[in-house]
Amino acid sequence: MGNIHSNIRLIRGMLFGEGDSVSAELMIEKYRNQLRKKVIVLLKECYPENTTERVIFYNEAFKCGIAFFDSELLMLNLFFEKDGFQILASLYRRKAFDRIRREHLSGLTKEYINFVVSHLEFFEFREEDERFFIQMFFESIVTNLIPKDWQDDHLYGNPLVYKFTEWLSTKLQNSELDDATMAFLCFTKIWSSLPDFSKSFNNQTAILFYKQINEYLSAQMLNYSVDNYIDFYAKILGIFGDLFVHIEYIPLLDDIDSVDYKSGYLKRRLENQKLLKEAIELESISMTWSYCKILNIVTEDTPDYVVKKCLNIILSKIKDFNFPSNDEVKHIIGFDLNPKRENLRQALFKKLYIYNI
Repeated sequence: MGNIHSNIRLIRGMLFGEGDSVSAELMIEKYRNQLRKKVIVLLKECYPENTTERVIFYNEAFKCGIAFFDSELLMLNLFFEKDGFQILASLYRRKAFDRIRREHLSGLTKEYINFVVSHLEFFEFREEDERFFIQMFFESIVTNLIPKDWQDDHLYGNPLVYKFTEWLSTKLQNSELDDATMAFLCFTKIWSSLPDFSKSFNNQTAILFYKQINEYLSAQMLNYSVDNYIDFYAKILGIFGDLFVHIEYIPLLDDIDSVDYKSGYLKRRLENQKLLKEAIELESISMTWSYCKILNIVTEDTPDYVVKKCLNIILSKIKDFNFPSNDEVKHIIGFDLNPKRENLRQALFKKLYIYNI
């Protein structure tokens, strides 16, 4: 692990090495395009293990200028800290939050810092305050929840998870990715901090979550509408990949082995990973592909919805008078065949015959 103070000095030099000769707008642009990844690497290197050192770590990070360029990065990490409120209280007393540019925060982190500051002006933090904020914010986005959904006695038929995945599916279908991402971040915090989820890994609840998501993704693949899910997945992968705080469990991104995981959960997780891979492959099939490339990907094991998309693309290309060359036709005639590929080839040749090609 790197030294906090030496790494912070390096970061400060990177951020302000050009002095006052560059405008704030250009400095921010340079940070986003050139420096952000390097800064995150340095922060990850010196991120400490104990809470006392983390107060120093965050305080130095705020002071060195990161709060000017990337308040969201610091606040999101603090949101996921297990001792987050304890660290926040110490940072509040050191006036670290005075450096935050709240106009650049997401809805989640803006509400979080507003809650923290307004609360600390009058009260000491209690453990239940964190639960209150999480529940309040989550319900403000996922509006189909009722108070009873949070009760412990629903552990095996968890309505919170069921309603959230139902809500998330609708948001993804409607391309409302910002709301979906913000709620998912909060949902991950729920899983890592509330006793119903985090006391011991709840395989039944995790199975329910993956079952619902897998059903949604399977249905979207049948309609060739997987782009929103892929974009959402890429977005949460990028956000969590940038964090330096350790989060024990992240739904959809979990790929570790654990003695707490039961076979039923592992089966659903593997199914989700397989569906994601197939969704990415499905989305990649394009009108720009050659006929040979389209036919070449089709094997006996290719899912029917992939074959159907290949057929639709072949027919669309012909309809647009984008015909295969003579060499390509000869190559297609020589293909090793399986029943699914043969059906596509026959459909192609039938259309070419109609167009007298």
